[in-house]
Amino acid sequence: MTDALIFRSARDLIDGLRRRDFSARELLAEHLAQIERINPAINAVVSMDIEGAELAAAEADRRCAAGEPLGPLHGLPISYKDTHATAGMTTTYGSSLHATNVPDRDDEIVHRIQAAGAIRIGKTNVPEFAAGSHSFNSVFGTTRNPWAVARSAGGSSGGAAAALAAGLQPIADGTDMGGSLRNPASFCNVVGLRPTPGRVPEPGAAIGFSPLGVGGPMARSVDDLALLLSVIAGPHPDDPLSLSDDPAALQHVTTADLRRMRVAWAPTLGDRVRVEQQVLTVLEPAVQLFESLGADVEPACPDLTGADETFRTLRASQFDLLWGDLLAAHPDAFKPDLAWNIRQGQGRGESPLSSRSMWLCSGAINPGTRVRSPASIAARSASSAACSAQRDAPCSVTISSNSLSSSRRAIGGAGGRASRCVHALALMVGVGSMLAFAVRSMMRPYQAGEGVMRSGPVEGYAGRGWSLLRTWRPRPATPFRCAPE
Repeated sequence: MTDALIFRSARDLIDGLRRRDFSARELLAEHLAQIERINPAINAVVSMDIEGAELAAAEADRRCAAGEPLGPLHGLPISYKDTHATAGMTTTYGSSLHATNVPDRDDEIVHRIQAAGAIRIGKTNVPEFAAGSHSFNSVFGTTRNPWAVARSAGGSSGGAAAALAAGLQPIADGTDMGGSLRNPASFCNVVGLRPTPGRVPEPGAAIGFSPLGVGGPMARSVDDLALLLSVIAGPHPDDPLSLSDDPAALQHVTTADLRRMRVAWAPTLGDRVRVEQQVLTVLEPAVQLFESLGADVEPACPDLTGADETFRTLRASQFDLLWGDLLAAHPDAFKPDLAWNIRQGQGRGESPLSSRSMWLCSGAINPGTRVRSPASIAARSASSAACSAQRDAPCSVTISSNSLSSSRRAIGGAGGRASRCVHALALMVGVGSMLAFAVRSMMRPYQAGEGVMRSGPVEGYAGRGWSLLRTWRPRPATPFRCAPE
């Protein structure tokens, strides 16, 4: 065998395994040899279980020889993103606080890939808690780009993208909040897709109603990406946002008739971002290609005013929910930019976006003051008319959650137009989540203990997403001044 085998498409490899042109053990050996050759230079795969992989490959060969049913990913080697829990294998989340963490069960995305017949080799590198566009951490160091090792592989799924590009595996899993599948795929010349929220379910997510972060696929081609997406997609009863569509329809890429389709060309997002000419030179031929296929391409971009501020505020609030208590307990264990972003979610310090702050509160909450109980909320709400003169910033409240406010600090963010965007988006997310949860509840009664994160960096927030959904109540959007403790 040669390097040509490990760079073949995932679909070709599966076909070869089914025809028994080569065995799962031989395919695994080729990928392990490639990891031994290339990984020391790029640091994409950071934990390995070679013995477990060899046993799994032998079992895959036995099943094939016996004529037993084979999964759609039969025999494909894979290392999983180190923010996805893997039973019996170290899952660090890129944090020294979890350097020895060994979960007792797989995350759902890992479970589905394993059940489809993939062979687990190890884990791929990430930034700390997957927060960042470059993959480095204090546990494993920096992942480098296989095309140019002096450059970044991107992030947060940088290890996955680098492993794909270097031939260390034919498919990869990842996650995406602000580009964590798309950014490293672009850096490493592979394919990454951020699916629609709910397409890839995340039962047990600490914040079950949030559409910000999603799991998704990576591959070296669109065809292979579609195959992996069809495996990891599909409904799950313990994810209130999961979509019910049959994932089998996603397995094959079909041609589309682009005639008379209107396509917007917005390489700079309406002059909001600077794009180097080298990048534009690569993108511009796509305009002619789409036009040759009958599409009507024209320069256009939606009004994205306030979008950056909205996203950063929502991200900061989510980071605080996930890691605020952990940061308080271990202030020196976080990289500075992540610690700063968490504190922005707590409303501590000057907002990077605006000198004023927007607070989502349940009652009158002192900026930067922890709310100790729902009773405390009610007491301060009743006395909000007697606000201290030193608190002269009115709080415009649109939605809130007793559970959120009684367990976390007030959420800091941007004021003015950004606040209105946040309010509108939060309202849409909250109402949509409540409707989804209500429908789910009618179809299937909620059972205590379901959807609980059992290990990892958000341990201690078990079931918080469900709790928020069950206790969420809208409150009037009436301005008030924040009362002191």
